[in-house]
Amino acid sequence: MALDIPEASAQNIVTVVDYVVMDPKADSKACAEFADISTAHAIAALAAGELLGLIKAKTGGTYEPTDWTTKLLADGSTEQKRQIFRARLERLEPFAYVRLRMLQGFDIGPTCREAKTMFDLAPAPAVIRDVFSGWGLFARSFVGDPPAPDTSSGIDSPLAAVIDPILDAGATAEEFASDALGPALLVALDQGVRDKLILGVRRFLAREESRSVGQPLGIAFEDFLRGVARKHSIDASTKHGIGQVGAQLRGLGKITKRHLGLIESANSLRIAIEHGEDADEGKGWQITAQGLRLLISTTMLAIKSISAYDERGDLDL
Repeated sequence: MALDIPEASAQNIVTVVDYVVMDPKADSKACAEFADISTAHAIAALAAGELLGLIKAKTGGTYEPTDWTTKLLADGSTEQKRQIFRARLERLEPFAYVRLRMLQGFDIGPTCREAKTMFDLAPAPAVIRDVFSGWGLFARSFVGDPPAPDTSSGIDSPLAAVIDPILDAGATAEEFASDALGPALLVALDQGVRDKLILGVRRFLAREESRSVGQPLGIAFEDFLRGVARKHSIDASTKHGIGQVGAQLRGLGKITKRHLGLIESANSLRIAIEHGEDADEGKGWQITAQGLRLLISTTMLAIKSISAYDERGDLDL
């Protein structure tokens, strides 16, 4: 069955998704009233939201968020909405193909004709062109590099941002991770890595014991580093732990010397938190809230910086 590409503007999609998050009973008519658009336009925007994986239909003509990233979009600033929309849009295979061809210098018209055939798209190539152009311009997907992260605190540093928001009882673990990494990177991470990072922050916010905080963060970081190795066809199966995988990546020139320093710092903190008695000292470390904050911020900073270097060659700390 041919895949439909709903003719809906990006702004209409974001607006109806916002309302779905606000009102669990929202249907197409209610969304139309909220967005001040026709019911037909609201239906198209809702269908597009489903296609992008932002919402899903329920029985009775109502809708619900697909997952917590939809709530991040609804609660976020204009720039955060744009970033999350972009992350979802670029996972849509027909759009990803068109975007890649355009960045390679090909014209959008012939590219959309190719996409129609390759992905069995229902609309005419001209409609695909118009819809994808509108979505891509809103998301800034045709400029190559992703947009700079926007943080609700106005601070573009995980180490700085961790001091206040992570102690704010009103801030969720997801919101903190989004501020620390940027919404686009958070959504783009492997789901297992993302879930474990958020679990570690959530346990910190709940003031659980230190080992229960450190363990998921350590697993997430190691899984992230192994993902970088896989991307470059590096066999890390014989390497054990964050330190060994990091050293292998550094030895093969996939991360910088400074990145290896961050990895070793995070690993040192994780070992002190998780492994109990220090073999050299004959007693265990007393883990403070400040130590846990440092593990969280160092892990987030390392993931963000390594991702920027791996994707674009940027040296960001």
